[in-house]
Order: sequence, then C-alpha cells, then structure tokens
Amino acid sequence: MDSFKRKTLTGIITLALLSASAALVPLGPLAAAEIGLQSKKSIMIRAQDLTPEFPAPDFEESMAPPVEDIVLSEEVIVPPAEELPSTGNAEWIESGVDFSGELFEPDRILSHDEPLLHYFPGIKNTGTWFWRGHWYTEQSMVAMIYVPPTRNILSRDVTVNPLIANPAEFIQSQDPMTTDAEPFSAETGVRLTFGNIIGRDGNNRDHAIEFTFLGFFDYLVRDSIRAITPGNLRVGVDFGPGFDASANRVPVPGFQNADHHAYIYEADLDSFELNMRMRTRLRRDRIILQPNGKWIRDMNSGRIATLHGGLRSLRHNEHFSFVGDGAVELDANGVLQGNDGSGRLDLLTHNDMFGIQIGGGLLEQYSHWHWGFKTTLGGLYNFADRKIRIDVMEPSLGAETTRSEATQDDNMVFMSECSFFAGWQVRPHVTLKASYDLLYYTGVAIARDNARITPDFLPINLRGKALFHAVSSGFEIVW
Repeated sequence: MDSFKRKTLTGIITLALLSASAALVPLGPLAAAEIGLQSKKSIMIRAQDLTPEFPAPDFEESMAPPVEDIVLSEEVIVPPAEELPSTGNAEWIESGVDFSGELFEPDRILSHDEPLLHYFPGIKNTGTWFWRGHWYTEQSMVAMIYVPPTRNILSRDVTVNPLIANPAEFIQSQDPMTTDAEPFSAETGVRLTFGNIIGRDGNNRDHAIEFTFLGFFDYLVRDSIRAITPGNLRVGVDFGPGFDASANRVPVPGFQNADHHAYIYEADLDSFELNMRMRTRLRRDRIILQPNGKWIRDMNSGRIATLHGGLRSLRHNEHFSFVGDGAVELDANGVLQGNDGSGRLDLLTHNDMFGIQIGGGLLEQYSHWHWGFKTTLGGLYNFADRKIRIDVMEPSLGAETTRSEATQDDNMVFMSECSFFAGWQVRPHVTLKASYDLLYYTGVAIARDNARITPDFLPINLRGKALFHAVSSGFEIVW
C-alpha cells in the first residue's frame, strides 16, 4: 500500500473514532433525565462523570478529592421514563417512584468506594402517615351539660297582704322554686369508637364500618324551699291547680298550704351508632428540591371530605320526685288554716329511640395537625312511656291514699348533631383529638313537663326538647 492510501485510510479511521467518542460521552444528570423522559430504556451513568451542582451543607471542598479522580465500583441508575415525574407537574404520575425504596440522586460525594445515594427523610404522605391500617379506635372523655329548654314554677311562698281586702291576692315573700333554679352541672362520660377500614375504591376513597358508643351520663339536681310563714307554700301554676280561697279548699291534699317543698330531678343519656363511613384522600406527595440541593418528600395539604350514614339508637330516661310537708294553724276566728298532711309524687319517663341518620363533614389536613367539622341529621321513632305515683297522708283525717298510672305512646323524633374538632398527629398512627359537640332532639317525654299535681292524670306529653353541649378530649389509633 502506497503512502497516499495509507494516509487516507488512517484519516478515515481517526474520523470514525472521533465520531464514536463524541457519541459516547456520558451525560450529566439533567440531560440524562430529559432523555429518560423520552425513552423507556434505562440509561447507565458513571458516577465519576457527575458533578454535583448543589453540594450538601456538610460537604467540605478542601477535603473532597477532585471529581475526575473519583472512581466508583457501582453505577448510578436513572429510572426509566415511566418512573420519572413530569417536569411541568408537581405531582407524580400514577405509576410513580416506589417511595418505599431508595432514590439514587447525585447530590453528595461520599468516598472513593461508595455510591452516590440519597435517602428520603421521614415519610409524611397519604399512604403511610394518615389512616393506614385495617382497624382504628377513638377513645375520648366527654364533659356534657344538659340544658333544660323550659322553666316551670314548682312552688312559691305567699303571704296575705293586709292592705287588700281580697285574701286571694298576695305578695311574694321570697323567690319561687323553679326547675332551672339549680341547673344541671357538667357530667363526665365517654365516647368509644371501633372501626374496620374495609378498603379503598377506584376513586381513591377509603371505606370503613364503625360502631360508636356515647354515654354513662347521669345528671342529678335538687332544690327545696321553706315557707317564712308556716303553711304558706303553694304549688305553682305550672305544676298544679290554684288555691280555691272562696271555699278555703285544698284541691290536692298534702302539697298545697305546705310548710316545706323539695324536689329531686335525675336524667341519663346513652347513644349507640353503627355507621358506614367514606372519606377522600389527599393528593399524591411532592418531591421538593431544597436550596441546599437535597430532595425531600412532603405531603400536599388539603381538604378531606367525609360522608357517613347508618343506624342510631338513643335512650333518654328521667326521674322526678316532689315532696311536700304541711303545717296546721288556726286563725283568729278558729278556722283551720293550712294542711297537716304530706305528699310525695314520683314520676318516671323512658324514651327509646331507633332510626336512621346521615351526615358529612370536612377536614383540613396539614403535615402534623388538622381541624374540621361534621354534622349529622336523623329521624328516629320514639317508644315512650310514663309512670306516675302519688302518695298522700292526712293524719288529722286518718286517711292515706295512693294513686298511680302507667301510660305509653310513640311518635317521631328529629335529631341533629354538630361537632367541631382538631387533632395533632403525634405518631404515624396516633392522633390526639379534642372537640366541641352539640346534640339536640325534639319529640320526647320530659319528666318535669309531665309532672302535674292534679286530681286526675293528664295524657303523656311528647313535645319535650333536649339540648346537650359538650367538650371532649382523647386519642385515635390506627393499626
């Protein structure tokens, strides 16, 4: 081969080698990512060809070896296109990176013999931090107040006004005894919830079935009044018939013209619920680049909507007891004034309500805490009954009488409930919670509204209302 041909062949080979070398030059991380978005084939990148643009804060340049001198025995793999996030979207696509594994990212140089690895920090996401598991329970202590909606006058002390000729007219010598003079204090009870997370549907909503008990509330209040002038206590117009002065007659012996009146009022409440619950979930997590060059995983704060419905049972029982002790006096004309007898009234009411309810709410979720509200409406059927017994003793007449009656009725009850709550995520599966709750229903038999001292028993009254408000604190565990 002559010199010309040898030079020509050498030039062609040199040109081919240069072209191949240019085509095989390793790419930087950004270029590799761009190519990975367009190809499903994994691209192999050698670590010694990667220059970190944002070194970690603890990276000391004086101690780090030159980048060209680093030779690693392992290679860094950039995930294929279907495993990389879209550059124009802050959310991962549906087939995104498996967060349970490691993310290889060349943001820190370790040593000559170690790969460039980056591990995600503590996980806070919609799949592992919030409501993940098969079972959950909520345990709360509740302080609840029962607010009676009406005010009834039970007894008042009267004295005859000497300036008025009609003895039926009188002036009050002290405040009357009413049903709201001694209001119910806050009683402590519990709210216990046990639920099973059935699963998640195709619209990324969680479904669960749960049982809730609210109860162990026992209310008790008592009050009494004593006449300044013996024998001048009279039953209030809201509680019994008035005094017939013209005939100097006591309609109901043992209670009118008494010296002492007292009452005890008790109530208790228990609630049972069996609900199906559905709740949405937050958006997928974000991968955020920090100013120090590290990628961190964070959640997308947002709203979670809830919907629940199922069966509800309420049990509301009350007991009202009223006693009167009489006193006897003779006036200037020798006419008997007062009442030497005593009387006792005992009344029990029971309300057993069963029906369906439906409700919903919103929850604003942040990284470690949340707040929200929920409401519930229900239509319940009430099976109510009332038992009354009146015992009267009249020693001067040598008489002792007892009257009693048991009656029952049923009707529909409207129920509404509202709750405002907040929670603090102390552990991935443990949340501290607090709430303010309101419970109202109407169409029940209230004992003090059915208590009447009359010669004949009146029909059962099912127009009563009940209002409760409470504060609670506790915790929720998901496992």
